[in-house]
Amino acid sequence: MESDYDIPLEEYDTPFVTIEEMKELLLSRKAKWNKPKCIELQLDEDSGLYYTDYFTCEEPDMLQKHLLVEQCLENLDKIDWKYITNGYDFDIVECILHLMKNPLVWVDEIPIKLARQFVVTGRVAMEKSSEERDTCPPYCDLRSYWHDERIKWFANQLPKSKDLTVDLWVDIPKDMILWDRITTDPFEKISADSFAPRKKNPYTGREFWAYCNPDEFRRNIERICKMFGAQKAAQIVRLLREDWQDIKVLKLFGIDELTPEQIEEFRQCIFEGMDRSLRIWDAETPQHTDVEPTNQDPDSSFFALTDKMTSDMCKKELLRIINSAKNKSAACREILRSSTAGYFTLSDKTDQEKAAAINPWVALSNKKYKFTGDDFRKARNS
Repeated sequence: MESDYDIPLEEYDTPFVTIEEMKELLLSRKAKWNKPKCIELQLDEDSGLYYTDYFTCEEPDMLQKHLLVEQCLENLDKIDWKYITNGYDFDIVECILHLMKNPLVWVDEIPIKLARQFVVTGRVAMEKSSEERDTCPPYCDLRSYWHDERIKWFANQLPKSKDLTVDLWVDIPKDMILWDRITTDPFEKISADSFAPRKKNPYTGREFWAYCNPDEFRRNIERICKMFGAQKAAQIVRLLREDWQDIKVLKLFGIDELTPEQIEEFRQCIFEGMDRSLRIWDAETPQHTDVEPTNQDPDSSFFALTDKMTSDMCKKELLRIINSAKNKSAACREILRSSTAGYFTLSDKTDQEKAAAINPWVALSNKKYKFTGDDFRKARNS
C-alpha cells in the first residue's frame, strides 16, 4: 500500500510563489522606500558557499525571508549554514524550518479574515503548510542534518561568542564556550508551566527550549566520544565543570528558566553522573611519553615557492605578520595581502582551510592566536 511518504517530489503541483516573483515584489517597494529592498544570498568565492546574515535581524521582513530560504533550498549543497544560522542558533534554525515547510503559495480565494478588513484588488499569496517539504528528502532531513553539524562544529572548535556571525544579544562572557549548543534539546520545547515561576512574565504561555537537558547532554557527549574519541569527550566534560559555577551565578544558557530541582538534576549529570565515563575515557586515552623535540617546521605546502621565492623568505614573512599584528583581524588581512603579493598560495583554500594552514605556525611566534575560518572571512569583507 502506498503511503504519503512514497509520493515522489516531482508529482506535487503546488503554485508556489517563485523566486523571480518574490524578487519582483520586493523591488517594487523601491519607489516607496527610496532604496532597493531585495536582499539575496552572497557568494563566498573562496569557499564556493552562499551566505547571508539577514536571519540575525530582530524583525526581518516575511517576503524577504521567504526569498532567501527559497534561494537556500535551490542551492542546498552550496550553503554556509553555520554562518546563516549564527552557529546553528536554535531560534534561527526553527525560523528557517518554518519558512521552508510553510512556503508562500498563490491562493484563489481570499482568506475571510483578510476580506473582512481589506479590499484586495490583486493576487494573494500566503504561507501554507507544504506536505512535500515536510515529507520529501532532502527537506525533511534538514533538522537532523543541522543538529549533526552543530555537534561536529562544537567538538571541533569549542565555539565562543566571538566565533559567531554576529555577537549574541545576551551578555555571555567572551571567553566562555557556547554550552547551550550541546545542552539544549533542539527537538523539544517545553511549556512555560514547566519552568520556575517568575515575578513578572509578560510572555505567559510561550514555549521555551528544553535548556540544560541532562538527556540531551548525555546523548551529545556520547556522540562526540564516538566521532572524536574519548580524549575530546573528557576534555569537554571537564571544561563544562569548570564553567558550571559561572553559568549558575550569571544565569546563562536558560538556567534562570529552570526550577531548583532541574538545576540540581543537571549538576548531578555533569558531575557525579560523568565520573564513571571519565574513568573509562581516561583509561582509553593513550598516555603521553617523553619525545625528543623536533626542529621540523609545520606544513609549508601553501608557500608560493619559485626560483626567487624561497621557503625561508615565506617563513620569515609569515612569522613577521603574526608577531607584529595587533590582533587576529590585522594578521588575517596582512596574510591575505602577502598572499596576493606572492608569498603564499591561499586562493584555492576555504577560509577554514586557511586557518588550519596558518595555526601550526603560531607556535613559532610570540602570539597565542588561534585563527578560525570566520576570522579570514571577516578580514576579506572588511
